[in-house]
Amino acid sequence: MTNRSYRSALQGPRAGRSVVTSLAAAVLAAPLLITLAAALPGCAPNPKSVPCENDTECVHRGDGLKYCLESRCVKCASRVDCPDGSSCEGGECR
Repeated sequence: MTNRSYRSALQGPRAGRSVVTSLAAAVLAAPLLITLAAALPGCAPNPKSVPCENDTECVHRGDGLKYCLESRCVKCASRVDCPDGSSCEGGECR
């Protein structure tokens, strides 16, 4: 083993990386990791995000979603579908 290769073997695979480069990589990776961690609890499928082609597909899901509006299952398609005094906004009676 030459003197040069011996030094490389002792220093390991990250020998050429500076502290600044390592710190920059950590700073850039941190927001990504935080975002991913925050998104994990929201990974359960939301019934409103379920794609549909017709009302029957939504009714069969059994989630109280009756209509297929803009290719997604919703509770209401118009004010007529909501109780008196409420309106249909974004597929929800409010």
